[in-house]
Amino acid sequence: MDWIEKEKVPVWVIVTSPHFEPQAMADLLKSKGIERTLGAYDPNNPNGVGKKTTMWTELLKPDGTLQTVSTAETYGKGKPLPFLKGLTGGTHAIPVEGLTEAGVIEVWWKANRGLVPGALKELVGAAKRKNAVGEQSQLVITSATTALEAGLAAAGEGFAAYEKLEGLSRRFDGLDLKALKSRLSELGKDPVIKKELKARSVYMECKRLTGSSKPKEQAAGRDGMAALAKAMPDTVYGVLAGSN
Repeated sequence: MDWIEKEKVPVWVIVTSPHFEPQAMADLLKSKGIERTLGAYDPNNPNGVGKKTTMWTELLKPDGTLQTVSTAETYGKGKPLPFLKGLTGGTHAIPVEGLTEAGVIEVWWKANRGLVPGALKELVGAAKRKNAVGEQSQLVITSATTALEAGLAAAGEGFAAYEKLEGLSRRFDGLDLKALKSRLSELGKDPVIKKELKARSVYMECKRLTGSSKPKEQAAGRDGMAALAKAMPDTVYGVLAGSN
C-alpha cells in the first residue's frame, strides 16, 4: 500500500475475503487507496470471515512469517491502517543505509520488495559510473550479494530448500546466480522433490479452479484437491490439499 511504499516499511499487507472475486477485490482495494495491498479471494473461507465488510488481514514479513491482525474495513482512502502506525516489522531483504539518490532508492526498493524481476540488473550497470549514483548502486549490489550468499548457505535440504532457492532466484535476478542454479539443479534430481513438484503443480491448478467464478470449475477444483490429498498424502501440497 502507498503508506508502506512511502515509509519503506519491510512488510506486505495481505487481505483475504470469501466475498470478493479477484477483479472485485482489486477494485475494492483501489477504491480504498490501498491497491498495493495483496488481495486474495478464497471461497473456502478457512478463517471464517463473516460479514461482507470484514476481511482477514495478515502481515507478511521478510522472513516469510505471517502475523495476523484484526481490523475491519473502516479506513478511508489514502489513510494508513491503524495497526501500521509505528510498525517496524522486521528487516529488509537487502539492507542498505545511507542511500540518498532517488533513482537508486527506487530501484533498490523494487528489488528489496521483489516487485520487479531483474531490477538489480539496472543497478549492476549503474554501479560502473564514477559518481554518487555509481557508488550507491554498488552499495546495494554488495548488500544484495551478501544477502544472496547468506540465503544460499541457510537454505538447508529437501523441498523447503528448493522453494527457498526459487524465491532467491527471483529476488536476486541480475546477480551471479550460478551457484544457486547449480544447487537447484542438484536438488531437482531428487525423486522426492520431483514428486513434491508434481504435487505442487496439481495443487496450483486446483487452486486456480476453486477460485473461478464458474461453479463447474469450482467443483472440479475441489474434486482435484480431494484426489491430490488421497494420492499424495506424503507431500507438502498433498497435505495442504487435504486441509482445503
